[in-house]
Amino acid sequence: MSNRFFVLILAFAWLGLGAPALSENAYRDYLSNDGRLRLRTDEEFNKTYNPHTILSLQSPDGLIVLVTSQERRLTLTQLYDGLPSSFGDGCECVGRVLLDLDGEEAASFLVKGMFPPEEESTHDTLYVVANHEKTEYTFMVHYPIDLGDDGFELAVSLIQKFSWQPKPKKDD
Repeated sequence: MSNRFFVLILAFAWLGLGAPALSENAYRDYLSNDGRLRLRTDEEFNKTYNPHTILSLQSPDGLIVLVTSQERRLTLTQLYDGLPSSFGDGCECVGRVLLDLDGEEAASFLVKGMFPPEEESTHDTLYVVANHEKTEYTFMVHYPIDLGDDGFELAVSLIQKFSWQPKPKKDD
């Protein structure tokens, strides 16, 4: 009887100590093509090809993440004030806020009617622009319309799982 009790205690101790390690393995890392950005999440994504992006992901439940980069053009204030009027026909910016993206303030917008382009919209979009060093990064998290507020909260949570990576060292 005492041996079973001892084995049971050891089993619970192993599970208690092993659980954090097992849950840590549940996270996946997705690195941008330029090596400057990492998404660490427990969400499952497939990397997809998009020649205009540095990161393109799609989840089995229809969540789409696109990240682009270009040389920094505008200040954060200019982005926050000017971007809502730049969204194309059929798009409506219904809210904006500043979000934190790994220590950088990011101009963030809830946009309806953006995805898919040139078709009837099936997704709402969290559209986020952050300046990091000399680069402007644009993040678009498209989530199915039927998710409503839950989709928006999921998109915001996902943005906050991105982190900046050190510049890759050039080989000499």
